[in-house]
Amino acid sequence: MGALPVTAVTLAVILNAITPRPTGAPVTASFSLPAGLVQVSAISPDGAMVAASPAGSTADLFSTRTGQITKTLPVPEGGATAMAFSPDGDLLAAAGIRRPTGAPVVYLWSIPADKLVATLAVPGHRKAGLDSLAFSANGTRIAGSEFFGASVY
Repeated sequence: MGALPVTAVTLAVILNAITPRPTGAPVTASFSLPAGLVQVSAISPDGAMVAASPAGSTADLFSTRTGQITKTLPVPEGGATAMAFSPDGDLLAAAGIRRPTGAPVVYLWSIPADKLVATLAVPGHRKAGLDSLAFSANGTRIAGSEFFGASVY
């Protein structure tokens, strides 16, 4: 009996690489939103806070130490589709969709001041929500992506 063909070896390597395996890391905390389902979430850089948004009009901030909601921020025009904390943890960006136009928008909150500090329009009028947000390492820029492309602020 000869060796396996190269294609079978390649397939075995790919299957081995994509097979899920337990990491051994235990779940350290879990949170439930009063409104039910979580549509999006993000964790602060220091791990002290989790922001989670149901399919509604708020973003709830939880303490990872106590599991309690510490703040509830409004998402002015509907549910969030993506969220990210700035590297210093002071800002929370949440993507949403403007009604009735369907245009994507990014809301930027100051966590310490507990207020909306900016509303960023996504260039062009695309009827697709942003599905990811990320801050640059120095916190001065935000990138968002959706089906049709990416925007940088």
